[in-house]
Amino acid sequence: MTQENEKLQEHLDAKSQLALALQKLMSESVNDSIENMPEQVMQLAHELHKVQTKQQQFVHSFEAIKQFLEKMLVNSKLLENASKANQCLTNEHYQQHIIEPMACSLFAVIDLIEDAQRSSSDQIGNELGDAVKAQLLQFFAGYCIEVIRHKQDSVFDPKVMTPVDTVTTQDKNL
Repeated sequence: MTQENEKLQEHLDAKSQLALALQKLMSESVNDSIENMPEQVMQLAHELHKVQTKQQQFVHSFEAIKQFLEKMLVNSKLLENASKANQCLTNEHYQQHIIEPMACSLFAVIDLIEDAQRSSSDQIGNELGDAVKAQLLQFFAGYCIEVIRHKQDSVFDPKVMTPVDTVTTQDKNL
């Protein structure tokens, strides 16, 4: 049994030595890690600072782009409104300076046609006058202009009527 005890003792000694060596290795490894840890932490902190700086730059760039796009949107709306206003002014100018003067002149033509038809018994001339008058009325309708006839004894109503011409008269009622 002594031989077996010796072998068992040797085996236990080997295990003890192995455990001590493992413990020493782990202790050294932990010490190395602890010694190197401040350096690793500093490197990680430096990398983290770089990432945060880049993130702040991106946020700043994003805000600048956002402000630029908002200004562009405002400018676009201003241009759109200016274009609409210009179109309205153009239409108004066209109506006031081209259509209205032309319509006033053409009203006189309709009056001349009607006067000629009243004083003439010529059937062909009256038909021709009706055809010209119909074309003029169709032209007026295209611009939403309606000929309103003033009845001889009715009073001038500025809400519905616009004078085409004025004539001097001695009659104070007119």
